[in-house]
Amino acid sequence: MAQLKSELSMQAEQNGCHSAGQARFSNVFTTLDHIFTIRALVEEGRTHNKRIYCCIVDFKKVFDTISCAWLMQQLEARGVHKDMQ
Repeated sequence: MAQLKSELSMQAEQNGCHSAGQARFSNVFTTLDHIFTIRALVEEGRTHNKRIYCCIVDFKKVFDTISCAWLMQQLEARGVHKDMQ
């Protein structure tokens, strides 16, 4: 799965699927970076008396419940080749 994540991330970067402001885990952004960002948003919301809503999804649990064969079939249907190197 790690190779699949790496390949999909690389393809997303090459095809411009990540926006500049999109939070994601990579070699550049760490968990601490994301915690800092969330804290800064909360503080900014408090300063302007605005509510901040946050949704955190554990994608590891989500992907652990999916059949790898089904996932590869879905990716191939969307143009991701199964013989990724």
